[in-house]
Amino acid sequence: MKCQQCGDILQEGARFCPKCGAVQLCADGSLPPPDEKISPEILADSYPMKWYKALIYVILFLNALGLLINGFQLLSGSAYGDNYEAIYRLFPGLKTLSIMMGAVYLVMAAARLFVRQMLAGFRKTAPQWLLGLYVADVIISLIYCFATMLIVKEAIFSATLVTSMILGTVGSAIFFLANLTYFKKRKFMFVN
Repeated sequence: MKCQQCGDILQEGARFCPKCGAVQLCADGSLPPPDEKISPEILADSYPMKWYKALIYVILFLNALGLLINGFQLLSGSAYGDNYEAIYRLFPGLKTLSIMMGAVYLVMAAARLFVRQMLAGFRKTAPQWLLGLYVADVIISLIYCFATMLIVKEAIFSATLVTSMILGTVGSAIFFLANLTYFKKRKFMFVN
């Protein structure tokens, strides 16, 4: 059986296409009965999907790009400016931490792209993965900031890190709560 719109191969008896979301009309040309599953796109007509579209087309890509940049800066040492070698000599543990966190940031960037694909495909577990990313952001930020404070042990640098950590944690918490509410209302759309 092929999708009537995009031609993708479907399971026999499928009522909608998981690739393009098109409703598959019955043999007589009528719509499937209302108790059958209807595509997420048709259901979305009654639920605004602007945030969803912003997430899958802009926000997650920008997040991934930012994480890639930060990851490469940490791996190369350029996150600490031109004097990174002097900083590493002064705080040798910081170089190891930077390399580890740079690798973590690269993994988190890949995770953003993975979750984006899951959301775009209306995968059942996609909203949970997205929420998990925000929780992971907070945990990783806390670990990085506390590890840096333990290595550096200087109040000025630590105060900057604490401020950054608080802002990042608050931002992630806001995104978590907003997405939790948003996707809870649209849970029925994520069925693939």
